[in-house]
Amino acid sequence: MARLLHRAALIACTAILLALGAASGTSAQDEEDTYWQGRRDAVWAHGINKFGDSNWYSKRPPQDGGPFQGTALDVPCKTKNPPVPCNGVAIFAQGAREYDIRIGDDAQGRRPEIREMLFPHNDEKYTFDVRTFFTIKGGGIRNNDITPPLFTIAAARNGSTIAGIIVDDALLQSRGDWPDARFRIRQGGQLIFQGNSRGGDAEVKNFGGEVRFEGFASAARMRITNRSQPSPFISRLSLTGNSTGGDGHFINQQRGQLNFGSTAGPGGNGSISAGKIENTGGALDLSTNTIRVGDSFTQEAEGTLSIHHDGSKHGRLIVGKDATLGGTLLATGFFRPSLVGKHTILRTEGRRIGRFDNETLNGGRLEYGPKTVVLVIGD
Repeated sequence: MARLLHRAALIACTAILLALGAASGTSAQDEEDTYWQGRRDAVWAHGINKFGDSNWYSKRPPQDGGPFQGTALDVPCKTKNPPVPCNGVAIFAQGAREYDIRIGDDAQGRRPEIREMLFPHNDEKYTFDVRTFFTIKGGGIRNNDITPPLFTIAAARNGSTIAGIIVDDALLQSRGDWPDARFRIRQGGQLIFQGNSRGGDAEVKNFGGEVRFEGFASAARMRITNRSQPSPFISRLSLTGNSTGGDGHFINQQRGQLNFGSTAGPGGNGSISAGKIENTGGALDLSTNTIRVGDSFTQEAEGTLSIHHDGSKHGRLIVGKDATLGGTLLATGFFRPSLVGKHTILRTEGRRIGRFDNETLNGGRLEYGPKTVVLVIGD
């Protein structure tokens, strides 16, 4: 019943826009406004499928009633309660001929921006090849299908253009136990969360690009894999501003870089969170921040954990389950007369398993307990 009501609401919203759009007519400028391009046909930047299935659709022959039925006007949208304007809402369903879509600038060089992307239940997987900076602002991505949309982001090989997705004050969400969306980032592509954006249950594989959280954004429950090889580009993930890792699962591999030390955290005191961290072959920098990991923390032989003491506070890990240690610990700023004593750099509610293979402590030493690792300065 809920699904039928949801689909009825989408069709009702589309019908209103279709009626208004038909009255407004079609211009040559409208037909050139192709932010979205399919492999075979154009996918128009505005307009309503006459069957009420999608307002982003492929070009149709004139005998089918024409490819375009006007722009999405500022009218109440019944898919929201209370109603909000329907302009900027794209509904991707089974009505379109194109499911492999390229996103680029339009004929006037304008970059695309949309408020909300809706994916009702359908049998096709939409794939988006992002060739420019594409902004999702104020709404987000809502996926109601078990097959999430896939976004591929990559800069030009010669460095002449860059590409990325900016999620600005928007949410990624789904109605089931499946990802909201999947992102593949390559060779300099960027995925940026701004404002109060939330990453939902999205899956990200970063192979040589950048994932960045700004403002008060949160990774929520995202699963992010950060891996540089075989790409010559370094894969980077950073928290800045007052952002946090939420309950996200972070997997850092093969020269990937996780920078968790450049954010002040939501409270401004350097306290941030994550759901799970696996640092199997990259660099994880906490600087002076405290990170609370709800599940487990693992660092393998090729991983490096960096912490710093600025004279008033230092980086540390608080882990809800097991902490498995290996690789290298790099501690800076601790060796000064005023800091003589013991500093707990890791505490776990589960087990402390293993030790760091290599330690760069600048004069200190480590004491390992069943649930703690303590850095000792002086005698």
